[in-house]
Amino acid sequence: MRKSIKNIIDSSLNGRFSLSKWLLLCFLLTGCNWLFKPDEISISEIESYDHLVDAAGGVYGQFSTAVNSENFLFLNGNADDLLLRGNSFYKTYYRGPGINSCVVGANPKLDENFVYVSLFGVIASINNILTQYDIDNVDNKAIKEILGELFFIRAYCYFRLTRSYGQIPLINDTDVNYTVKKSSFEEIYEFIEYDLLKAIQFLPENNINSRILYQTPHRGVAKAVLAEVYLNWAGFPVKDQSKYLQAKTTAAEVIDSADFYGFSLLPDFADLWNKTGRYNQESTLCVYVKNSSLYYGYGYLKLTSKNIFVGYDFTVDNKFLFNYLIPATEVKFYNEFPKDYRRDITFFNTIYVPPPSIFEYLPHEVDTGYIYINQLDPCARVCFRKFFLDTTLIPPNQFQEDTLFERSFNEYQISGSPRIMLFRYAQTLLTYAEAAARSGSLDEKAYKYLNMIRRRANRVDLYSPSRFDIQTGLSNEAFADSVVKERGWELAGEIEGRWFDLLRLERSNEINNGDGYYEDNYYFRNKNKYLIPIPQSDMLLNSNLNN
Repeated sequence: MRKSIKNIIDSSLNGRFSLSKWLLLCFLLTGCNWLFKPDEISISEIESYDHLVDAAGGVYGQFSTAVNSENFLFLNGNADDLLLRGNSFYKTYYRGPGINSCVVGANPKLDENFVYVSLFGVIASINNILTQYDIDNVDNKAIKEILGELFFIRAYCYFRLTRSYGQIPLINDTDVNYTVKKSSFEEIYEFIEYDLLKAIQFLPENNINSRILYQTPHRGVAKAVLAEVYLNWAGFPVKDQSKYLQAKTTAAEVIDSADFYGFSLLPDFADLWNKTGRYNQESTLCVYVKNSSLYYGYGYLKLTSKNIFVGYDFTVDNKFLFNYLIPATEVKFYNEFPKDYRRDITFFNTIYVPPPSIFEYLPHEVDTGYIYINQLDPCARVCFRKFFLDTTLIPPNQFQEDTLFERSFNEYQISGSPRIMLFRYAQTLLTYAEAAARSGSLDEKAYKYLNMIRRRANRVDLYSPSRFDIQTGLSNEAFADSVVKERGWELAGEIEGRWFDLLRLERSNEINNGDGYYEDNYYFRNKNKYLIPIPQSDMLLNSNLNN
């Protein structure tokens, strides 16, 4: 009979660590203001609370280094909300000889093994710490809280790993074992659930009591992530639909205690991305860095034609709108995005046109200012706005105002946001709404939470009925579909956004565009091949990983 996951974990953790007492931790915490600041150090056996704080800081550093890499988003380009770049992350395009053809630039060069190697490195460091404690007999509250943080991070690492690589080995000790076998999906999700429940048991109650305000997790954060785990557990590949009700129930626990946990939906979508929102009540799981390398680079906009349409609705037709090294979206996704306030914050979607008095050869009648992009043609590109420093301080013309001058393009350095949001409270609201429908228990709260997101997208009061609301009376299926669409727009380009929704719902092949040869650039998204293979080097060392 299969031994339960709880017994497997408990038997490992409750044994004292008897191997070498040396723990190599890279990226150690060196200051309380920057939890994710990298430094290098080697420390011996953990003998005090201060040693444990240092060791936990090392784990956070490793974790942030993993998350703060474009390789971490290897699979996110499978969805239609994020486009891959040419020389590293975002693929480039230029118009070919035919009017309807787009020629693909250089192929992306991303490391498909990065998530596997980096997150198992984080897990190894966590195991090195946890196995030094008799978990069930730790009575020091401060120590238990840090151990809860480690259980939480390990849970997220396995959650990301199994959705990227499928069936993987579960490693919860420090032994080097070249015969370990892959675990079943059920075992992996049970393991993740165990770690999150242990985290909920050990972590401080709420944000105010967190070890480092806003940065280290508390029980509300762990519950919010657990709701996402249940939502995914109910979908592909496990398809245990009983988990939808657990997703709803767990999300409800977070929402009903939102004030206590310190969570809320910010009234203005832009506040999520500006400097004043560096630490905000909507961020449930966020990694804070000096500059995100995910969203950083140089930008320019270039129009291949000087023909400017009259008026403020600007259709990019037979022109090249493109920002190099800056996150862009696929054209079809942008064109289907609701034309609301949220889109204005999500994307740079205006073009600066100089006054005709200066450039009389430009045939337009606009005195000066910005022309709104109404639609993009298949070769055009529009880049994300919300990921860069401060949406209120970066005007649309910051790296566009010179583009119609005699120079063919103008470059501006764009610094990435200091925050990398993995999960936020808006997801918890939408998870409740979708899980309510898919569990057959659709209720007024589900409509309320979905409509709060829709109202904010249109910059109206969150709590008052509006013309943007989804009206009651939808079937469970129709309502769930509305929530999935809303999640795609709300979380566009974000790490834990659209791709994993398409994956769990097995809908990735439905987003192919008619001219897929230039628009659909994806890895491992052909028919049932959604997941990355385990690295060949590991399979050579351990033949059990081939199965």
